Amino acid sequence: MSIPDDGHVQPLQAEMPSTIKKFAFLDAIVILVLICGAVVSLPLLRSSSPALVVVYRDNRIIARYPLDQDHHFILTGAVGPVEIAIAQKRVRVIFSTCPKGICTHSMPIGQPGQQIVCVPNHMLIEIAIDKQHEDVDAVNQ
Repeated sequence: MSIPDDGHVQPLQAEMPSTIKKFAFLDAIVILVLICGAVVSLPLLRSSSPALVVVYRDNRIIARYPLDQDHHFILTGAVGPVEIAIAQKRVRVIFSTCPKGICTHSMPIGQPGQQIVCVPNHMLIEIAIDKQHEDVDAVNQ
C-alpha cells in the first residue's frame, strides 16, 4: 500500500496481465463451441432404425406395429380385451379389463427397451428396434 502525502491509505489495484484475459476469453469461446456441438449432436445419437411396438401374450408375439404411425387397436388378453393406442411416437394402454388396471396408469412409452406390463392379461408391450430395416455394418463369414 502506498501512503499519499495527505495521510490516507489507499489500496493498490492489481492489474490483471493481458495473457490471463486472453486465456479466459479463449476458454469461454471453446466452452461455448463444445456446448453447441453437444446440443446439435444429441438428435444424431438416437437410433436411426425405426422402432416397433411389439405385443406379447404368454411369451408369444401377437402384434407388431410401427411406432411412427398412429394406430388404435384392441387385443384379447387372458381376462378380456386390452385397448392400446399409438400416438405421437408413444404407446399407452387406454383400457384393460384387468381387476386393478395398473397398466392403464403406466406412463406412455416411446424409447427402445421400455415396457408396459399387464400381468392379469399375460401381456407385455415393448418398444423394439426393427431389425429388418436396420443397415448392415459388418458381415462375418
